[in-house]
Amino acid sequence: MKSYVINLDRSVERLDYMRGQFDSLGIGFERIPAVDGSTLEAADFSTSPLRLPVIGCLLSHHAAWRKLLSSEDVFAAVFEDDAILKPEIKPLLTSSDWIPEEVGIVKLETTDSRVMLGRPAIPVAGARALHRLLSDHHGTAGYIIHRHEAELLLDETSTFQRPVDLAMFATGILSQKRLRVFQINPAPVRQRSLMKEETDPAFLSTMIYDAGAEAERSGRSLAGKIVREAVRPVAQLSLLVRKIIAPSKPVQVRVPFS
Repeated sequence: MKSYVINLDRSVERLDYMRGQFDSLGIGFERIPAVDGSTLEAADFSTSPLRLPVIGCLLSHHAAWRKLLSSEDVFAAVFEDDAILKPEIKPLLTSSDWIPEEVGIVKLETTDSRVMLGRPAIPVAGARALHRLLSDHHGTAGYIIHRHEAELLLDETSTFQRPVDLAMFATGILSQKRLRVFQINPAPVRQRSLMKEETDPAFLSTMIYDAGAEAERSGRSLAGKIVREAVRPVAQLSLLVRKIIAPSKPVQVRVPFS
């Protein structure tokens, strides 16, 4: 399984930081040149409710997914260039044999927000477990993706209606029905720019982004509002049904970074 790191050309310090982490793990990675939203033309995305930096981020992940699809690999690990990697992540990146057949995306990251996880858990390497992700858990600092999910996401995000993390990790009829999203617990990845003690200007966010605001923005158009209101009761019913038929009651936790 290959690892890809998304990195803006101007973010040299971030690339050096990621290279140092991967070198310490004894693992290689391929750099994905990130799309700089400031270089995009608004007229080219006139039907999108998203801001250009958010579109640039989505296009950058598109590039990583296309890299996977152009290879013969089944899975790929994708990281943004301010991801903090725990040393214990190594066995998760050197092979995909540990990933169960029913898993399409493994969210490696935690944002320290409360999330709902399905049970029973699936034990994996290093005293960790996989849980079906049943609630929103924003952020795309680190994840593993199956080529099938990459194909679905490229299709579903081709009109640039939702930010990449909402497309992947927000509860919704498309996300929960078509994407096989699982959270690893504990999580070995955390976004450095979200750490309270972070003061290095090179690692402060390169994109002012608020998931809630972007979710509202992406649903602001008339078409977006119609779709959002139409699928809302279906999505709520879907979540309720999953809770009822689950082998055991889902658990709401803060996934630790460990």
